[in-house]
Amino acid sequence: MTSNGIREPSFEIDSALELRLPPPLTSDREEALEALDILHARLLGPLPYFMTIMSPAVNIFTSLNAIYYFGIAQALGLREEIPYGELASRVNVDTSDIRRFLRLAIAYRIFQEPHKNVVAHSAMSRLLVDIPAFNDWIGLVTREMHTASMFCVDAMIKWPGSSDPAQTGFSLARGTESSFFSEMGKHPARASRFANGMTFNSTMPALSPSRLADNLPWTAYSCPKVIVDVAGSQGIVGQELLSKYSGIEQYIVQDSPAVINETLLKVDTHHKISFQSYDFFTEQPNKAADVYLLRLVLHDWPDSKALEILPNQAVAMKSGARLILNEICLPDPGGSISHREQFVSADNIRAIYGSQSDQYDVESFRLSGMRPFCGEGLLTTDGSVWERSRTMIKPTFHKNNLSDLSGFKRSFDQLLSRIPPDGSTIDSQPLLSLMFVDTSTLFLLGHPLGVLGGNAPSSAPVDGQTFLKAWQMSLRSCSIRNSLGLLKFIVPRSESVKQWRIVHDLVDFHIDRAIKGQTHNTQDQHRSLLDIPLQQTKNKMEIRNQIIQGMMASQDTTSILISNIIFLLSRNPAVWQQLRADTASIDLTMFGIEDMRKCKSLSNVLHESLRIFPIFPTLARVSLKDSILPTGGGVHGDRPVFVAAGTRTLSNFYALHRGQDVWGKNVEEFDPSRWHRLQPGPWQFMGFGGGQRACLGQQKALMEASYALIKFGKTFERLESRDGSDWAGEQKLTAKNVHDYGTK
Repeated sequence: MTSNGIREPSFEIDSALELRLPPPLTSDREEALEALDILHARLLGPLPYFMTIMSPAVNIFTSLNAIYYFGIAQALGLREEIPYGELASRVNVDTSDIRRFLRLAIAYRIFQEPHKNVVAHSAMSRLLVDIPAFNDWIGLVTREMHTASMFCVDAMIKWPGSSDPAQTGFSLARGTESSFFSEMGKHPARASRFANGMTFNSTMPALSPSRLADNLPWTAYSCPKVIVDVAGSQGIVGQELLSKYSGIEQYIVQDSPAVINETLLKVDTHHKISFQSYDFFTEQPNKAADVYLLRLVLHDWPDSKALEILPNQAVAMKSGARLILNEICLPDPGGSISHREQFVSADNIRAIYGSQSDQYDVESFRLSGMRPFCGEGLLTTDGSVWERSRTMIKPTFHKNNLSDLSGFKRSFDQLLSRIPPDGSTIDSQPLLSLMFVDTSTLFLLGHPLGVLGGNAPSSAPVDGQTFLKAWQMSLRSCSIRNSLGLLKFIVPRSESVKQWRIVHDLVDFHIDRAIKGQTHNTQDQHRSLLDIPLQQTKNKMEIRNQIIQGMMASQDTTSILISNIIFLLSRNPAVWQQLRADTASIDLTMFGIEDMRKCKSLSNVLHESLRIFPIFPTLARVSLKDSILPTGGGVHGDRPVFVAAGTRTLSNFYALHRGQDVWGKNVEEFDPSRWHRLQPGPWQFMGFGGGQRACLGQQKALMEASYALIKFGKTFERLESRDGSDWAGEQKLTAKNVHDYGTK
């Protein structure tokens, strides 16, 4: 600290409120604190350590309760040094009593005794004077929460299994038949103390509004316009969000009438913030918001009440609106609460997706949410069903089948025809999405839908544009249902079912044509995915499931990859020119897999894009039985860690691809040349997943993206970015740039 010019910390009255350290020292401090805690426990042993946990907690709460109730900190001047007797007379407390509980507090550095029988403020006791909200938080904890906790077991005995908010330890402690929040509503002073205390609590680093603001996938002007902060107290989260996201036009804070009235009287707020009385056990009145935020709300209520609160918000949500839950969560059994965040480990990824892959599944959390749309298949099942699905569709992805790019070339020429030759600004991402609907349906069904041109079958039940909209809505509903898990019932199914039916009808139409032996592909020689299952089964629903899951696995993959590359190359013109020069001599009429592999600069651009913006940034698995992962345990996270059966693991490839020990210090830069120097292992780069469930369509995606980039290079001298927006991910089943205009 001395070498960094940091003043030695102390508890003298003029000391800083907290020790602020630069980032390198912050991590050292966290590691030291954790090591000291472990050393403390081990040096004492189980029984003495247990006592050190219990005794201080009981005693210090009593002392703090008295300090708060009698206003002792406020009765003592910040620079005063007075006898206990004088302070006792100011607060009308017996001298011997005040001496006892203040000396206990002094043992914890709250107040100090500079001379015998003389009391003065310390840095810690001064906080009760300087920060009124902190003083209210102490009052809330000692007068409300601590007393309620003492009767928690009594409530469990009296009302076993109850989820009634009025049957709690608080109810017994206060001798009331009302819930905590109902009781607060009857007593304005207590409600004010609660609001102030929780506002202060929210400023702690782990709960700070800035932590939420810094981790939202928004930019200053690309953000929701209208936000409703349910039970938002005094609006401090709104203040933080408005300071960071200028594009927010309206921020509505909802809370009880007592809290709202108190806030309007005492708190100066941003001009975009408005306040509204609202009971979240009634239907949400605001129907036009883009985001509904529930921050630190649900943990106050039993599950049965939480399941009342959430649907009341869901019914008000317009299409595209988001519900954000920001909560405190305990780790799963077998996990631990550590001072340090665990790092992403390639060893763990190798275990989950490789050596121990038979111990982890996807069916337990995917199938329920996705079954109504795409049934059982490659993406939703494990075991024998998965094996059968993979065997059924794998021939479609054979090298010989992928080498025929004739259909892709026609669709790409149709895309190029829509790009003005005069250098006008165009939005590439929507065009790519349209093109890949055509190329994917050709690959899967044997006939393009004609959304970019060409002719779809005249008797098809819907046109290509209608299908595309239904397809995108169906993917979105699957993603939402998977994310909600057991709570998926809160999202109305009617609109989703309508979109699913559109997709099903078109796929069934092509299946029927194929079963009847009608020619469905007159232009190309490759086999469509539809050809393969027809040779193995006549079960239309099973065939449909394979087709839809095949499209889910292949359609977005290539379009997102090309879109991301265009985004990166348009911001790195030197790389674009080098790529054009290196691919100028390639004959696209004869282009094949070997040409793609031989062009190193092309391969580097593809892989660097997948490193920076992985199409599948996260993948989840659920452990089928108790197992051990190689790393993640211990003080430094380098020891094995136990994973209990039923634990859901989440692998973050976005973070994996940013490990400086593998990729160097410039991990956030688009630098294809790093692939000349580096050869990451198969579990350090997961562009298309890994192991036996690695993406079957990766060679197809790379082939088509390679052709598109070379063709772009031969057609356009320059790629220019016509906007300054950062890439911001929107994850459904894959992750793409949420800003379509980011690819102009």
